[in-house]
Amino acid sequence: MAKKIGITNSAYSNYEQGIRVPDLETLSKLAELYECSLDYLTGRKDIREPAAETGTNEKLLVRDKSGTYTVLPDEYSELKDYLFEADAHIFFKEFMGASKKHREETINFLRFILEKEKNRKPGQQQE
Repeated sequence: MAKKIGITNSAYSNYEQGIRVPDLETLSKLAELYECSLDYLTGRKDIREPAAETGTNEKLLVRDKSGTYTVLPDEYSELKDYLFEADAHIFFKEFMGASKKHREETINFLRFILEKEKNRKPGQQQE
């Protein structure tokens, strides 16, 4: 890994152990290598954004309340476009910490809302 980003093995080990902090250039190389944003890499965002340039990383990696990272389940993938809005991001952290039953109820409600919005004509009031 160290070789791929142009640093020594000992420097990389120091980063992993928290002894040293990588500079911005090294962080950028790591983010590119791991196909994630700098915000995600540095812990400022809990949702791993897909690689923008290549489009090869279609899955989202999500950190739940316990700090465990999991791949966003496919049944929620239709909502991923909404997850990067600030309010949605906060909601989604809570959503991933909810029980499976509550997540299913929430998904069904969101699907209902999205379907109603899709069928709404421009300028038409919400029901």
